[in-house]
Amino acid sequence: MDNVILIPPHALAKWWQHAGPLIQRMLKRGRGEYLLHDVFEAIHDGKKDLWLGLRGEKTVACLIGEVVNYPRYKVYLIFGFAADDMKYWIKEHFDKLEGFARANGCAFLEEWGRDGWERALPDWQKTHVVMRKKL
Repeated sequence: MDNVILIPPHALAKWWQHAGPLIQRMLKRGRGEYLLHDVFEAIHDGKKDLWLGLRGEKTVACLIGEVVNYPRYKVYLIFGFAADDMKYWIKEHFDKLEGFARANGCAFLEEWGRDGWERALPDWQKTHVVMRKKL
């Protein structure tokens, strides 16, 4: 059975061995602005959220996100995502992320990333290089 869970900051140490390799994989696609330790600290300090996709006991997907407060509205920004089957996890499990964002007063889900996201998120709007979905 597949499941997506939000890891509370106090439980980060328990889950880090499962999340760390996936986060490292997502950081390789970045521009070098974060190291693995930086992401750990941001999650530990409650500045970023850690979501894990589980298939049974195995961690097969990882998403890092955060609520961003703009002066006029909030967005839930997807900082990074790694999964062996990205389209499956987006199609089957992003409703949980959308519900979380709505419950936290966000008007949009937003993702700043590579062009592959455009194909994986066909119901999102591409603005500049940013993908955004109205909630």
